Amino acid sequence: MRLKLCTAFSLILPLLLLTSAVLGVSCSSSKHGAGRQSFGQAEKIEALTFDEEGRRFDNLYLAALSQKLAGNLDAYYTLLSEAQKLNPNAAEVYYELAQLSDEFPSLVRDSVLESPILLLKKALNNAPQNRDIRMALLEHLIDKGQFTESINQCDTLLAQKYSENVATVHARLLYSCGEERKTLEAAEKILQHGGDEEYWMGLISSLLAEMKDSVFAIEKARTYYDENPNNMTTNLYVGVLMEHQMYDKAREIINQQLEKNPKNLDILSKDLALIINSKDTTRQAKEKVRQYLLNPDGPENLKTLISISFPRNCLNDSTEIKWASEELLTLALSTSQKSTSILEYLAKALEKEHETLQISSEAWADTCYVEFNDYRIEPPATFVDYEKLESLTAERQKRGIDPLFHIDSLNTIYEKILEIDPTNEKIRFKLLQSYSNDQDYDRLEKICIDAMEYDEYLYYYGYYGAMAMLNKGKDHDALLLLRQTTQGEDETQNKELVETVFSTLGELEDQEGNIKESMAAYEKVLEINPYNATVANNLAYTLSKENRDLDRAEELILLALDISPNEGYIWDTYAWILYQKGDYVKAKEAIDYALQYIADYLNPATYYLHAGDIYYKVGQKKKANAFWQKALRSATDAQEKAEINKRIKTQRVP
Repeated sequence: MRLKLCTAFSLILPLLLLTSAVLGVSCSSSKHGAGRQSFGQAEKIEALTFDEEGRRFDNLYLAALSQKLAGNLDAYYTLLSEAQKLNPNAAEVYYELAQLSDEFPSLVRDSVLESPILLLKKALNNAPQNRDIRMALLEHLIDKGQFTESINQCDTLLAQKYSENVATVHARLLYSCGEERKTLEAAEKILQHGGDEEYWMGLISSLLAEMKDSVFAIEKARTYYDENPNNMTTNLYVGVLMEHQMYDKAREIINQQLEKNPKNLDILSKDLALIINSKDTTRQAKEKVRQYLLNPDGPENLKTLISISFPRNCLNDSTEIKWASEELLTLALSTSQKSTSILEYLAKALEKEHETLQISSEAWADTCYVEFNDYRIEPPATFVDYEKLESLTAERQKRGIDPLFHIDSLNTIYEKILEIDPTNEKIRFKLLQSYSNDQDYDRLEKICIDAMEYDEYLYYYGYYGAMAMLNKGKDHDALLLLRQTTQGEDETQNKELVETVFSTLGELEDQEGNIKESMAAYEKVLEINPYNATVANNLAYTLSKENRDLDRAEELILLALDISPNEGYIWDTYAWILYQKGDYVKAKEAIDYALQYIADYLNPATYYLHAGDIYYKVGQKKKANAFWQKALRSATDAQEKAEINKRIKTQRVP
């Protein structure tokens, strides 16, 4: 029996994610060396004779490194031990042993070696100026969460020689340990050495905004502003004033800057942020917001203003922020424009809000990482304020507060972007995912049909468009769309998708009686994946129905049974092939096996019909008639019912 492929489908789409990194410290230790089976079983190494003890040590040490490169770790360990006996204070030996104990923790548990941290400390005692050893120790200390000692090692490294890499880790360690003022000092030193001004001033701004000592924080921010009153320091000073609820002073600074340049978009954005954060809901304030949003100087002003209104306040339940958000959405959608930048930024903001309300603590933490010494360093658990995040989310849920916008708002924005830029594949994929999840087959069909003219990701759109049509009962239209799809190249290079498209095409061609085309589609699938049991079965069943090339049909069905031996529909096909070949005894054995799985299928009429025909051929006509009666009761197709009735009345098979 043929298995239907297009009665249901799963929607698997690539996710287009934006990842933001936040501060944090942790690490994964470096790994060295090759694999081995055991220690302590190396063959005895003959003693080397050298005239000088120092030269003997050097040769043993170099020989050990050579054995390490060759993967002979037993010999490597033995030679290191011999070298250590000659020079117990050799830092390089302790360093190598530390790498070995890191690679094989079982040696530490079995007391064969000390821990990497202890061995590296011994190495440092004998070579305190060696930065490589100290960097390795720092990495292990961070990995073990020993942040206080990690900070001390950074202090020593920076005292020896300034390194922006080390200074960055130092600042993040201080931040993680809650050392606000020391973090501030560390960030300022990095700036003095030419560090990324935008990043570190941003960190300083965050630090000052979070500080409990508001007097110190505001004074420090004012100092930056007084020394160099540019956009960056103005934003910092105003931001700190706002965080510490000094709204009048913030307004004063904003007005001073706007007097100098009324079109300064950075300051205008702070003005909007001030309106929102200070809960200024007066008519004049709202009118000012509208003026900013309709500023003709370019779309970036809207983009900046949106960035303040959404991510910064996405968990804040205030009618004022809801109002501002609605204004942004309404104006962004209604403004006549050729660029999609505003809409794309607005979509990102809404996506962030939607994500934040559902995000788990673990997923949140996964977005926090830093790079140190070419390794990805995970943050300590203390960095993410889980309690605050969970309490805000729980409070909204408890009070039944929905996100500011339903997901439909996102679809509206996506559709607007696509209207302006029909070639935006990223947005089209987002809409395809949304329509699929909502089972909105009308919109899913339209977006797929529209996409076909661009000839990109043809198989994605062809497949999902066909699935939408099938779910609407438009089987012939789905067939035509898949024919069009298979005329082009698969831009995704996704063999599984191509396989699925041709499988569905084969079934639809057969459904319309196009046997030659159906078989060609199935053959294409088996070229891609010779082990597709379902398609091997369907092709074999088609051959058996046509009573042609039955040896090939039997070969295919035996392959399908090897792959899926417990599928009733495959056993049914096997039974019918044997029937067509005249081997009725074996056919009966196969159909009996197929009937064990009869409960798995909604329409078992074909099983019962085949069983009746086969039983008739082996001379069990009473049982054959019973199977035909069952087939008649379960059949839904008029033509099939007529065929079954004919058998029952004549007690004959064709």
